[in-house]
Amino acid sequence: IDSVIISIINILVMGLLEIDKYEIYSFELFSRKWVLNNNLYLFVLILYFMFFDFFKNGISIGKNLLKLKIQSINNNLNRLVLIKRTLLKFIFLYSPLLLLIIIYYLIKETILYDNITKTKVDV
Repeated sequence: IDSVIISIINILVMGLLEIDKYEIYSFELFSRKWVLNNNLYLFVLILYFMFFDFFKNGISIGKNLLKLKIQSINNNLNRLVLIKRTLLKFIFLYSPLLLLIIIYYLIKETILYDNITKTKVDV
């Protein structure tokens, strides 16, 4: 649900600011051209979740519709913990560490960034 909302926001922002994808930097490696574009999606994604961390205790529109809540295991849920959780989520999900997270989840039955921040998502 949140991904759909973020995609719509990204399209609107790119349209309003008249920003189109363009090549920022390119290089060739292993006979392949690699290109870095100015895609705003990741920036909008981070701002979206940070907004809910600051103003809604981490309850995004998707979590609200599904009636999910973020709870602290040690009763220390504050904005700093929520922001740390969000940043760790992006570091782990958008890096090569994704395989590590999947293996960790299968073994421990919890998400690595929730374990680090001592949080969990409850229904």
